[in-house]
Amino acid sequence: MASTSKKPTFMTSKGVSVYPWLNRPDTQFDAEGVYKCQLKMSPDAAKEVVEKVRAAANDEFGKEASKVKMPFKTDDETGEIVFTAKSKYQPKFVDAEGQVIPEAKAPNIFGGSTLKLSGNISTYDVGANKGVSLQLGHVQIIDLVEGSGSNPFGKEEGGFVMSKDSEASNDNYNF
Repeated sequence: MASTSKKPTFMTSKGVSVYPWLNRPDTQFDAEGVYKCQLKMSPDAAKEVVEKVRAAANDEFGKEASKVKMPFKTDDETGEIVFTAKSKYQPKFVDAEGQVIPEAKAPNIFGGSTLKLSGNISTYDVGANKGVSLQLGHVQIIDLVEGSGSNPFGKEEGGFVMSKDSEASNDNYNF
């Protein structure tokens, strides 16, 4: 049932980001890395994208559509819909006014940021693995929660002080 038409697109409503990997790729399970973001929103706000995803599943898989993997789930505690969008390529960033943010000036986006996501809806059928995915293309930053990865600790008097001439590396922790 493979279709040859152009892939459908999606654009979410505003949602709250969960574990975003938008500034650099997550390499934990993929050596090449994956840019990804989960986005939580109310069922009403999610309705349009959920319908588009289900339509893509129906078009591609027919009667099996209800059994394939979907790029969203319902949060058991809140009832909110959580979308997952991914890409091998870094998404383009846009501010709340719709202005493109140059890659060099992209802020460090942390969980809790209010975002909108857009991209393509894609189906896949690889062996027993069938489903629909959201391919991330653009991120609109509505309300930024930014992190710097800087040292959160201040000076403590009378404690351990590393020797200034030491060549110690912070990369060799043994926990």
